[in-house]
Amino acid sequence: MKRIFLGIPISEEIRDKIKDFQTELSQFVGLKLVPPENLHFTLKFLGEVEEDKISEIRDSLHQVDWGNKFDLVVKRMGVFSNENYIKVIWLGVEDDSQLKSLFQKVEDQLGKQFPQDFEFTAHLTLARVKFVEDNKTTSRFKLSYSESKQKLLDFLERNKEVEVGESEVNKVILYESVLGTAGPEYSVLEEFNLD
Repeated sequence: MKRIFLGIPISEEIRDKIKDFQTELSQFVGLKLVPPENLHFTLKFLGEVEEDKISEIRDSLHQVDWGNKFDLVVKRMGVFSNENYIKVIWLGVEDDSQLKSLFQKVEDQLGKQFPQDFEFTAHLTLARVKFVEDNKTTSRFKLSYSESKQKLLDFLERNKEVEVGESEVNKVILYESVLGTAGPEYSVLEEFNLD
């Protein structure tokens, strides 16, 4: 079995800019930052798949007319589930219509075999939140949860409408994700180029 998903890589320029946000987020204990090399837009998570089925998935995806390459403006910071219960901190896009179109093409090919029970939301995951605590406190006593959370909410508010820059979408990648003690490692199984 292989744990696989379809994703879209981002440009090195965007990756470098995101490092600045993650440096600021690193002040909080309890946040698991996504390594810069793992940053991507997920089109569809397929989950655990038997190895002999992967060639069928590849063949099916080679039949997709992926269309022309395009630029995305990476903009806005947000959270899942909500600000009272933050599980994920992410960056969005200015206009997600072209990503939604790519998602729909994948759904047309694979949706019956791999149904999705939630709406597609274009986002780059910056960090996953387990709890919020500040590790930069100089006093003997760590900041209370509410103070740390307020600092995080202030950071999110400051960056709510941030514009990070443009990233070209020129391929969709079928990735394998191998879970390890240091987090997931991604390897490329197949690339599907946009014209």
